[in-house]
Amino acid sequence: MNLRKLGTIGGIVLVSLFSAGTGPVFAQQECTCVLPASTGPVGKVSRASSDVFHTGALGREAAAAGQQLATGSVVTTGAVASADIDLGASCKFALRGSMRMQITPIDAGLCVQVFDESVPVPVPESSAGVILAGAAGGGVLLSLGLLQSVSQ
Repeated sequence: MNLRKLGTIGGIVLVSLFSAGTGPVFAQQECTCVLPASTGPVGKVSRASSDVFHTGALGREAAAAGQQLATGSVVTTGAVASADIDLGASCKFALRGSMRMQITPIDAGLCVQVFDESVPVPVPESSAGVILAGAAGGGVLLSLGLLQSVSQ
C-alpha cells in the first residue's frame, strides 16, 4: 500500500474518530425546548447585559429586560455578554457570551434552539500532528498523511 492511500485511509479513520466525539457540532441542532404554537409573544428576555441583541419583526435592536420574544425571534450575545430567557413555565435558561437562541416553527409547535458560537482556541500547527495522532490511537503515519501532501 503506498503512502498516499495510507494517508487517505488514515484521514478517513481520523475524521470518523474525531467526528464521533464532536457529532453535535456537525449534526442538525435539536430543540432545547418545544413550545406550543403561538402567533403572539411566547416569552421574554428577563435580564440582559450590554451587547445583547434581538432580531425580530422590527429588525435587529439592542435587547433589554422585558423584551418580548415570539416566533422568529433571535437573541444573540456578544463575547462577554449574558442574558436570561424565560419562555413559559418550563423553558428558562441563560445565554453566556457568544451564544444565539432562536425560536422557529415546527410541526409540533415552536422549537427553541440554542447555539454556542464562541470561537474555539486554535491549535498551533506544530502540535496538531501529535494531538491528532494521539486521538487516532497512535498513528503517526496517519497524522503525517493529513498534515503534508505525499507525492507519488
